[in-house]
Amino acid sequence: MIAIACMALFAYAWTLALYFQFDDFWLGLVSGEQIRRAMHPFEEHGPLPPLLEHLFQPIVWIWLEFDAWLSGTPFRAWVYHATSIGVHAVTSVALYVLLARHVTRHAALIAATVFAVWPAGAQAVSWTAARGDMLWVTFTVFALLAARGSALLAGICLALGFAAKSSAWTSAPLVVLYAWLQRPEARRRVVSTCRLVLVLLLPLGLVAWWRANYLDTWSMLYIGGIQARADQIPVMLRAVPSALHYLLAPKNVVPDALAGLWNGSALNTALAFIAIVGLAFLFFTQGRRERYRRAVVALFVLAIPTVPAVFLWHLYPAAPGIYSSRALYPVVAAAAVVVALAFDASEREPEGHRVPAAVRSTRRTFVSRLVLVCIAASTVDTTLHVARLEIDAARRTRHRIESLQSHAEVVGNDITFVVTDPEPTRFGVLMTHTQIGAAVRPPFAASELRVLPIENVESWIRNDGLASIRGAVQLLELREDRFEPVTDVLPALPAVGHDAEIESPPTATVSFDAKLACTWRPPASFAPRAWSYLRVETDADVGRATVSFSGPPFADSSRAIQREVEFSGGSCNIALATDTELARRRSVESVSVAPTSAGSGHMTFSLVRSIRTLELVAPPAGSRIHFAPTPTFEVAGMPDGADLELRLQLVVFGARAPMAYRVPRADLDVRAGHARYAPSLRHFVGEDGLAWTEALAKIYREIAEPYGVHEFGLVGTIVAVRSGVTLASTPELRWTLTAN
Repeated sequence: MIAIACMALFAYAWTLALYFQFDDFWLGLVSGEQIRRAMHPFEEHGPLPPLLEHLFQPIVWIWLEFDAWLSGTPFRAWVYHATSIGVHAVTSVALYVLLARHVTRHAALIAATVFAVWPAGAQAVSWTAARGDMLWVTFTVFALLAARGSALLAGICLALGFAAKSSAWTSAPLVVLYAWLQRPEARRRVVSTCRLVLVLLLPLGLVAWWRANYLDTWSMLYIGGIQARADQIPVMLRAVPSALHYLLAPKNVVPDALAGLWNGSALNTALAFIAIVGLAFLFFTQGRRERYRRAVVALFVLAIPTVPAVFLWHLYPAAPGIYSSRALYPVVAAAAVVVALAFDASEREPEGHRVPAAVRSTRRTFVSRLVLVCIAASTVDTTLHVARLEIDAARRTRHRIESLQSHAEVVGNDITFVVTDPEPTRFGVLMTHTQIGAAVRPPFAASELRVLPIENVESWIRNDGLASIRGAVQLLELREDRFEPVTDVLPALPAVGHDAEIESPPTATVSFDAKLACTWRPPASFAPRAWSYLRVETDADVGRATVSFSGPPFADSSRAIQREVEFSGGSCNIALATDTELARRRSVESVSVAPTSAGSGHMTFSLVRSIRTLELVAPPAGSRIHFAPTPTFEVAGMPDGADLELRLQLVVFGARAPMAYRVPRADLDVRAGHARYAPSLRHFVGEDGLAWTEALAKIYREIAEPYGVHEFGLVGTIVAVRSGVTLASTPELRWTLTAN
């Protein structure tokens, strides 16, 4: 047993070099809050980060809290990985003890060793947020060990596994059948059987009741916010070959740059194939009755974890296998049972065999050694691949976070970093951008700052993304494995709810007869988004004029940003060259106004720093909005002659999809500053040109409905715009969008 534990520890020692990854950053910060919520399942709670509100894993949360206490602040990743390795080693030893009850010690040792070192389910150990799959196996093995002595203890272990991973309820038939076979009195009396089943399943039922009140669903097929349905079976079946290939040869996803002993997966697949053929030979060189009995046991044990594994595997068809390998951890445990049955030599003479016993023994010995050699070689190779892959990803993740922290030390913490990755990210390998914000917050890091991940920064800017950030902001771009700034720090927008102007600079005079441009140079150059808009007043009849914004790197007039404006009543509000035009510019050093009409006069420039507040009337913030009928948006405080813009984002599986919507004045019902609008009247801005209901229905059918998700988040602001100038805005609003 000590040897098995040592091999398990050695096989996963490389995880100690890993940093936090994926959902580790979320769960490590909110596990305590999730425990408190789970203790009061009947109460309404505010929203958690996306996806986490659909989880029920109190045992995992408690373990994470223990690791946080053990690690201290800021969290140390190696502590989390060390406890995961320890639990994996304990599970390997417990599996050996269980198998040794029914097969030879030699067969049990080989099977437990294969389970301890085979890397197909590595992510259940290396990814702390995926511990549920490991605990599922751990508590199932404990339940089987306890089933012979105490049915209640076995039931408690089964319930604890379910409290760690919802899929663990599928182990209940195995535990019940095993406990029933261990008790002769239960096999003879129906009453004893009913009592045994009740004692075993009662703790599981109590946890299921707890889970139903926490998640608001009794469905046992509801996993992480996704509902399994019968129409997903064809897709799941198509995912079986990919999952099986990865189970046999996990290195098939590793880039050549991270190769282990051999490049390519052909040799590794061949080794796995030889091992499978050898195991089949060992399995079926038994007596007819014996091999049929063992085949039934093997198929039953394999079927339990395979369906949940394939269900999870088919959700990420484009992701490398390493991302879904956590689901294969229970399958590896079931496969270890099959290995034990294959290596367990029956003492009875096989029926119908005419080959002498000595020859059969020699053949079995040769095949057994060949299988062990193939498994050992394949294990070393695949472990090198998986380890190097995850260590490389962890290194990149850490460098990204350190670069953000170093920028924060220079510019201060009161800033939002907008990060973008111009390179295609290996999904499931490098840390997804949605996790970076949590990664740089305490207790993971020593300082606090805000990070907004954007896949396409240009598209985000065009949809007024910068206008949604009130504080200071800086755009960063991924170069190599670090984030580097592409803009200076853009100052904070003024607070909503005030209308203040700065002191006007000295008046500029121009002779319109000569059609000379009036050029105004601010006392100090100002950066984009520093002001809401520029107000220009003149005592001459100007009419139309051309406004040019100049500054590095577009100092010459040919590269200046220009726009046409119309003076009305001697004044004009001009939207500054911000967001779309100046997102990647440093500053504005001069503003020139070139009138198109003759005349002379004076011009006064002033910068208006703030906007008024729009008051949302309907639908109330935080309420549920249905796809159909189309909701009606109502706001109070609408400025005269302004257009309404819905700057919304749809939150789907943690990602945000912009749904910018510009409402012409003709579609608005405005009365005494009260504007009313139903978004079904015109089309959303986008390539598909779909109306509100059609656009949402399309997203729902293609992204959410196949996975049983019927609710989205909807966030954003509603603004009043006139001539490109934002005059008024609501605070950020949040709703729940539902298809039901």
